[in-house]
Amino acid sequence: MFVALKIGADFHQDSLAKWTAFLLCNLLLWLLYIMFQSVLVDLLPKKWNKQPLLLQHIIEEDASVETANVTSNASMGHENSSLQYAQRCKEYDQEQELQRQMMIAAIMDYTRHTMSPFVYDNEELEKLCDEIQKWTEDYMYKPAPIRLKQKLTTTDLRHFVWNIGERLGSKNNYSGQVRADFIKSMFPNIFMDMNVPQTYTDQFGEKSYSTNPEIPNWVVAFAVS
Repeated sequence: MFVALKIGADFHQDSLAKWTAFLLCNLLLWLLYIMFQSVLVDLLPKKWNKQPLLLQHIIEEDASVETANVTSNASMGHENSSLQYAQRCKEYDQEQELQRQMMIAAIMDYTRHTMSPFVYDNEELEKLCDEIQKWTEDYMYKPAPIRLKQKLTTTDLRHFVWNIGERLGSKNNYSGQVRADFIKSMFPNIFMDMNVPQTYTDQFGEKSYSTNPEIPNWVVAFAVS
């Protein structure tokens, strides 16, 4: 306004000159104001946004840490589960092996107690136990012949092997046929006139022999023990 008055005085108070100068001054001021606002819009948000950006960065870090913790916990849980699984499998295998060793020990005791009076000598008895031991490890094992000093009937010997086969289990492939093959190979002289199908049919069928009155007392004692 002062500039407009000064210009009006220079032009001898010409109204047109004063209004023209006034409008130009106002236009210039508005332009300056708009430019100032533009500068503020560019500068101030950068300064004001520093704190939100920092807060966002902290939130993102917390989220990353939480995700890492969850992942770590899940990984540890999986590892613990795997360790427990492996440990239980190991324990089960050890239990099964212990039961198997106890079963074999019982079979060896039964063999020595039962066959000592009938085998040729102690060396032959140990050979018999060794052959039976190998049979417990491989149901297809073919034993070496065993010498006897007293004659046993085929029924006695079939009951003897049948009882051992029952301990080993038909579900573990120790079927009647397998037992018949084993006893015929172990005592070939006694079973020389009896073929395997007949041996299997006569003695190693499905029925239980623990109630058969022809079974010697020592066979019954083992069968029910």
